[in-house]
Amino acid sequence: MIKLNEVKILEEMITQTLNVFVSYYPVIMSIFWIVGSLFFYLKRENTSPKKQDKITILVPAYNEEETIEMSVESLINLTYSDYEIMLINDCSTDKTLEKMKCLQKKYCEERQLTLVNLEKNCGKAKALNFALKKVETKYLLVVDSDAHLAPNALEKLMESMGQDEKIGAVTGRPIIRNRTTLLGRLQTLEYLGIIERIKEAQSFFFDQIMTVSGVLVLYRVKALTKIGGWTEETMTEDIDATWKLYQKNWRVVYQPKAITWILAPEKIRNLIKQRSRWAIGGFEMLLSNKTLLFKGSWSEKCLLVEMLLSHIWSWLFLISVGQYIYYISLTHALKINGTLMLLYVAVACIQFFMGIRRSLKEAQLKASDYLVLPGYLLYYWLINLMTALYAEWAVLMKKTSHGKWESPDRGI
Repeated sequence: MIKLNEVKILEEMITQTLNVFVSYYPVIMSIFWIVGSLFFYLKRENTSPKKQDKITILVPAYNEEETIEMSVESLINLTYSDYEIMLINDCSTDKTLEKMKCLQKKYCEERQLTLVNLEKNCGKAKALNFALKKVETKYLLVVDSDAHLAPNALEKLMESMGQDEKIGAVTGRPIIRNRTTLLGRLQTLEYLGIIERIKEAQSFFFDQIMTVSGVLVLYRVKALTKIGGWTEETMTEDIDATWKLYQKNWRVVYQPKAITWILAPEKIRNLIKQRSRWAIGGFEMLLSNKTLLFKGSWSEKCLLVEMLLSHIWSWLFLISVGQYIYYISLTHALKINGTLMLLYVAVACIQFFMGIRRSLKEAQLKASDYLVLPGYLLYYWLINLMTALYAEWAVLMKKTSHGKWESPDRGI
């Protein structure tokens, strides 16, 4: 009888612990991000301009006829003095190639602009590797073809790169600019309130980040050569490159002053496809670097454990929701934890106002953007829950697309 009671007590303790983890893990992580972001901001040092080495800017594109002109125009207007632009057409089926030829002719007197045309669609990583062979500069900037860079973005990236010879990559800060739908507004607040806080917290606590933002990242060519370029089979070449650099003892840093405005999916189907791709890339990275959970540096272990916990939380949350629905069906009573809801609202507001405090001018928020404030934190955790579970299934069942890209959804 005593043993039976001990077993029941143990079961209750485990159940309570799991319930606390499921309920409070998002809150704890949000507080962690808030604290880390605050100290990152306080600690951040002003950098001074370094010698302006020549830089090659790579712009890979597939079916980007609607955005390529605007993106190249922003590159032409950069305040950095010494750079060349290489446009890479990955066998687009629309008028991207024609637009690139027109841009090359238009800006030929202002800037060295090279066109690389691939006759077979091979994916972003392969396209970048092909162009990498033609790069002769010490640094290269990879920019997505929907990106609209701030004039000083490249200068800020180079200032960070010049702080340490062991820095292999510096990534900037993307801000969503299309907000004609609810999804666009939710993603705007997600980037401002959560994604920025995560990168800043990781930078402060670990002196590393989980991944560069592939839309805007400056690489040291020597570092890229050491890791063999981008992995062509992975779904997310930016996540993979980040951890390959860590494996070779290079540093990867975040520079929030390097800003680019980007377009985000505004159809739910395309948003889920995008986030699923990110989640698959993250899960592939976790599996390929699992030995670092035991042999890696303290920072690497913490970052990987954080990702592992998010996958565990996803499963436990799904189970808890099923139990909650079953409880409601039996009792016909809706039970809500008011304290927990208050905490969710509090951390969501704090993260958001930290974001707009630092990006009020750049974000250019409208009154309609603020209307989705109550739901953006819930949206973030639910979209990551769904895509994390899908990523596990896709990777384990080998249902990934091996680095190929599709025509993008650049919003409405």
